[in-house]
Amino acid sequence: MNLVTLVLRRQRIAAAAAALLALAFAAGCGDSSPTQPEDVPLLESLQVMPGDSAQPGDELWILYSVFDTAGVTRSVLSFSGAFTQEIETNEHGVRTGNLGIRVPIPHEAQPGAALTVKLTIYNAKSHSASRTAPPIAIVDDVAPRVTGGPLALSGYVAGTAPEVAKGVGETLGLEIRATDNHQITWMGYRLGPPANVADSIAVNSANGAFDPRLVVPAAWLGTSSITLFARDAGGRLTEMVPSADHFQVYPVRSATPRTASLAELPTDYAYDARRDLLYLLLPNARSVAVFSVGTLTYDTPIVFDEAPAGIDLSLSADSLLVTLPEARALGVVAVAQTGRPVSQIPLVYDTTHARKPDRVRVAANGKAIVSLRAGDVTAGPRLIEYDLGTGLQHPRTELGLDGSAAAPTLLVHSWDRTQILAINGSPCCGGSGMVYVSARDVFTRSAGAEVAPGLPATADSVGRGYVNGGSYLTADLTSSRWIAPPDFHAYYYSPSALSPDGAHAYFVSGLGYKTVNVADGSMVEAVTLSTTSSDTSPMEQLYRFIALPGGDRLVGWTWNGDKLLVISPR
Repeated sequence: MNLVTLVLRRQRIAAAAAALLALAFAAGCGDSSPTQPEDVPLLESLQVMPGDSAQPGDELWILYSVFDTAGVTRSVLSFSGAFTQEIETNEHGVRTGNLGIRVPIPHEAQPGAALTVKLTIYNAKSHSASRTAPPIAIVDDVAPRVTGGPLALSGYVAGTAPEVAKGVGETLGLEIRATDNHQITWMGYRLGPPANVADSIAVNSANGAFDPRLVVPAAWLGTSSITLFARDAGGRLTEMVPSADHFQVYPVRSATPRTASLAELPTDYAYDARRDLLYLLLPNARSVAVFSVGTLTYDTPIVFDEAPAGIDLSLSADSLLVTLPEARALGVVAVAQTGRPVSQIPLVYDTTHARKPDRVRVAANGKAIVSLRAGDVTAGPRLIEYDLGTGLQHPRTELGLDGSAAAPTLLVHSWDRTQILAINGSPCCGGSGMVYVSARDVFTRSAGAEVAPGLPATADSVGRGYVNGGSYLTADLTSSRWIAPPDFHAYYYSPSALSPDGAHAYFVSGLGYKTVNVADGSMVEAVTLSTTSSDTSPMEQLYRFIALPGGDRLVGWTWNGDKLLVISPR
């Protein structure tokens, strides 16, 4: 950088600087004071700090004392040797005083050479006086500084390794920045095995930038370390490990799911593992569809006089429980009997705030937990219990949920029904959660896990944990952690599912899904679902999907509610 372009900062030397000068000259620093001829200004002292050696990028203090009866009008600083430059300053007619200038040493200053500083002052009659300071050795013992790392999907440097996981065929972006007080000569990156790739570029300045883009081949499957480096003109090498110190490459495959038509977007479901039947609640049609997962065929739908709000199966799967908001009742459909007769059980509860039954889940102890939804946003949420064995019912208020009962309470049970997760709160702003433990007939409250009421949740087979949107919640809700891949967007429907064994979680990604290891959040694979050539619209993305018991099938439905998909995750 040309020194002329640098901003010069003039400062009057304070008492401390004057004392420093006095000590310096008392010790014999600088030239001896010359005799002043008539009309010639007097340059009483000159000192340059640091005086012995300095480095490119350092700042020099030029300290000097002047005297002239007519006043000093200007000064000229001349630098030669390690770099050449001349700087003229306006002294504004000062008659006597201690003056100072701070001058940065340019990056172009040559290490190993001496720098000579000469100062000439002029008075109003253009008479001058000069002094030359002792030579200063220009050295360079500062190594380069390297910053940057792999890029996240946002385009910014990633802070964690999961943000830069890549599927085969995707592009890994790196951002590398290097600075030096003198000159960068080389800068680049090194990827450890299995990638085993390194590259660098030549640089001839104090600042360097390198932004490689690498298409990931199948040979890179696995986890590779990342190291960035830069070397300066003096041979000093700096290696830097970014915050995202490695990246994972995972396989990508295509799968063709089996499909069936769907009349509308289901709002609830229940699965009968014994008969391999999926019951889908279709509120607009005021019905429950009965779908055979194995044969992809529908049986006669179960129709009601009003739109049901929630469904679940009894422990024997011979009865389908249906919440009927307008009737304020629990419908019981004898699905194992011819004609599927329906009976109603009136629900007894506090009906203030226009509360009506909403969702229902049956626990392993034969008790149905029913959520109540209110029409008044000021009303708190409520849960009631109906014992299918004794017919007794009563409110469950020993702990309660936070939030408004006008928002639906999310209920989800483990496949063995030993636990039921209940989440309530604002869909946009978080809420509270509880877990019903059937073996003890108690609710345990969230003790640290962050829950998302607006996002669906799924459980594993025995209630070891839950996936709620992109987060994994422990069974006792003591903690939660984000495990979703970087391109998973937490929209209000956030399609995700937990495998029955609890080892894997599935997250919708474009026209497919990605599989993640629950234990550490590492990627397992990405799957692109291919059905027909017309399935390119975002409306064809999965709106919701579940992992059925056994772990060999995923079932989901598209955002536009017109298609049901049965997928093999293996």
